Amino acid sequence: MARWCALLVHGTHAPSPQYAEDIARQLIGTCATESDLTAHRQIGYRWDTTDGGWGLWQVQRGSVRDSLRRLRKNPELARHAAVWLYQHEEANLSEIFQMTELSVLRLIGGWRELGCLFARLHYMREPSAIPEGLTEQAAYYKRVYNTEHGAGTVEKYLADWYRLVDAHL
Repeated sequence: MARWCALLVHGTHAPSPQYAEDIARQLIGTCATESDLTAHRQIGYRWDTTDGGWGLWQVQRGSVRDSLRRLRKNPELARHAAVWLYQHEEANLSEIFQMTELSVLRLIGGWRELGCLFARLHYMREPSAIPEGLTEQAAYYKRVYNTEHGAGTVEKYLADWYRLVDAHL
């Protein structure tokens, strides 16, 4: 799933195969660290609030708001996102654009492809390229996705990668 998202969700230019692989690894590592590849709702938060993280990527309200704004302003990116998400050339995101943030977050909580899409869009906000190496990707995750206020660490990202991802490759 992350590999197809990395290949198909882009702006004007498609990523090279190597860069798409780097994107996919970043998405997989993020999923492993954020949710142990299993959690769909951040512990300690109610289902009827927009607080906390949602889905395997633990996407949060601010990221959804920013990503929806970006998609509305960039029709080409929105088209690529819709085609990937719905697996159909004529798909569009009009239904998602009409939803409240809580409704989108709830969908993310149960629709792993939508969570992957919003994680990809979150990383696309950062102008610098996703790095190749695992340690560098762990630092990139902390800086771009988890931020200095989040509980994630470079060490946790690496440990989760080796425990959950590398063991299955």
